Amino acid sequence: MAEQRRIRVGDAEREVTLTALQEAHAAGRLELSELDERQALVLQSRDADDQRPSA
Repeated sequence: MAEQRRIRVGDAEREVTLTALQEAHAAGRLELSELDERQALVLQSRDADDQRPSA
């Protein structure tokens, strides 16, 4: 099986994701604990796959 290329993310992409998470929390779609967990993932992310929560 071929390895997939991982897409690196920068500060601008992280900011877009953080804004989307904050908006989801404000709209009641995320609880505060989930917002905190996902924000931590985004801030530590090096590539797009790192921003996805584990299933």
